[in-house]
Amino acid sequence: MLAGTAAADITEAATAYAREVAGEEFRFIKQSDNWLRDKRYLDKHAPRPSGKPNLRALPGGAYRPHPATGAAAPAPTAEDYEKATPF
Repeated sequence: MLAGTAAADITEAATAYAREVAGEEFRFIKQSDNWLRDKRYLDKHAPRPSGKPNLRALPGGAYRPHPATGAAAPAPTAEDYEKATPF
């Protein structure tokens, strides 16, 4: 235990930090002694990837056209579904 924090929590935070800094230049990555001294294990780190895309619903529920083009596709009709061919 370090300052009242369980070892499992510190290990989990270190693993999350390692995922966050993967691919960064070595000089920009906190070294373990500094990371522990500065209590960086208390920081909020990105959650473990679940393999699913990070999707979220837009607020408002109404369709909004693309801001750059202003184009809005018409809603499909029953005829469109009848003409559609399966993949």
